[in-house]
Amino acid sequence: MQVLANASLIDGKTEERGALKMDIDVNTPDRDSIARIGEAVRKGGVILYPTDTVYGLGCDPYNTAALEKIIGLKGRESGKGMLLLVPGREWLSRSGEGIDADKRQPCSSWWPGPVTCLFQANPGLPPQLTGKQGKIGVRIPDNRFLLEVMSSIPGPLVSTSANPTGEAASGCFSKLDPGIISGVDLWIRSTVDHESGNRNASTVVDLSGDSPEVVREGEGIELVRAAGV
Repeated sequence: MQVLANASLIDGKTEERGALKMDIDVNTPDRDSIARIGEAVRKGGVILYPTDTVYGLGCDPYNTAALEKIIGLKGRESGKGMLLLVPGREWLSRSGEGIDADKRQPCSSWWPGPVTCLFQANPGLPPQLTGKQGKIGVRIPDNRFLLEVMSSIPGPLVSTSANPTGEAASGCFSKLDPGIISGVDLWIRSTVDHESGNRNASTVVDLSGDSPEVVREGEGIELVRAAGV
């Protein structure tokens, strides 16, 4: 880990010295980096971080102030909702409601990986997360760095693409919007960046109805089509 600037993060606010910034090898993340990231999330911070798809904005899913900050950074409608990265399938029952074996089955062939499954949300989740439709998108990432971050928190992590609404998401840090970068409490830059930036957000499949429906094509769409959806 290379720390580029230091800051103390307390209740989602940083000192005037600026946000904590770090470079990290996502393939072999060091314990100190993971611990710092987990602490920032626990204390209410909004982070910008690399995922197995594109760069994302994240926070504690139960921290409404942090969720509102993400909505403001992206300039998006509050009713759109956000997805959750989860460390294991046991989080399905905590995040969604009425998820029976038939609805779980497709996830088994897509996870861990870049496919987000959309379910009817647990009523205990904040409305900033579930949006107007009252649904929650969930996925288990195929990424050591992300799994270790969630272990450090410990728990799930909000994930929404790190771009202003209407602009393209990117897997390349240098192509991210400067306003997004400067607006977070902590940013993490991957030293194994997707420099081409030719990465898409995850594919989203709605499993809340009677039959699966693709609502967004992205990374992992070939896995979904192979399953006949």
